[in-house]
Amino acid sequence: MVAITATAATAATIVKFIGHISARQYDQLPGFLAEKATWWTAGNPDLEGDAGGSQDALAHVNVLKAAKVYTDYSFTIKNQVTERNKSIIEGQVVGDGPKDLHYVNNITMAFTLDHHNKITLVHEYADRIEINWLLKYLKDHNIVSAGSKLVVSPQRYSANSRYADNVVLRDGTGPGELAPEALVSSTDP
Repeated sequence: MVAITATAATAATIVKFIGHISARQYDQLPGFLAEKATWWTAGNPDLEGDAGGSQDALAHVNVLKAAKVYTDYSFTIKNQVTERNKSIIEGQVVGDGPKDLHYVNNITMAFTLDHHNKITLVHEYADRIEINWLLKYLKDHNIVSAGSKLVVSPQRYSANSRYADNVVLRDGTGPGELAPEALVSSTDP
């Protein structure tokens, strides 16, 4: 009975967490994360135009904020398997607009929660080809955010750097607002 209760609580926590991402309610996400939670993404930062590695999960919330660029956005859970404090989801992210932008990415995520039902670890497996296509599209169409221009450091994200440290918006809104753009170095074609 205890395992069933823990499993149901874990599953519900992850559904709520993804729901807040889908609704772009980023201010709600820190409440789901343990103090020293880690967010790992698949990829190889040694390859030009790619990224991956681990970072503080709270810092990764800034990466998620890049979805503000879309006119319409959703993150839908297609499948979820949960046992006790671990949950794996298969999801689909769809972003539409501005202009004729239509972005779809199928993402698998694995979560580990602590005994307080807080997320301690996230493993994210997104389609890097789709992400790189999106970043190129945004760059080619000069789409950043409501009037913001982006200055991107040539340092790419790795286990020893953070997206938010690599981005400065010229309009003074501060680092991290559109953090995934840090994946595109100033020397990328």
